[in-house]
Amino acid sequence: MSIIRGCLKDFPIYQWLTVLPQLVSRICHQNEEIVRLVKHILTSVLCQYPQQGLWIMAAVSKSTVPSRQEAAAEIIQAARKWFSQGNSGNNLFGQFASLIDHLIKLCFHPGQPKSRTINISTEFSALKRMMPLGINE
Repeated sequence: MSIIRGCLKDFPIYQWLTVLPQLVSRICHQNEEIVRLVKHILTSVLCQYPQQGLWIMAAVSKSTVPSRQEAAAEIIQAARKWFSQGNSGNNLFGQFASLIDHLIKLCFHPGQPKSRTINISTEFSALKRMMPLGINE
């Protein structure tokens, strides 16, 4: 555990981007100390690199496992709170949550019978109205 704490102090935050999937997979670990450390790292990444971090958090924030969903919400809320303290980009979190909800609806859209295309303007007008977004990555 002390090795990871040392890495947290010594590594630039961007280096944690390479292991985000592994970190996210441990947000409900049975060891509470590990969970606290993982949440701290993920929150730090989201604060510094929200556009990259939010994409990996999207899947876990919509998890069917309530404890994973709650842990993701806690991490996202902590980063959002940091942004609300005078840092620009707080709106990004709201936009991202809305975008993910719309993309999930789009994924499960049954489409029109015998149609090979979806008309975004009519069938997903709310998604179209969101564009352009500040989410680049």
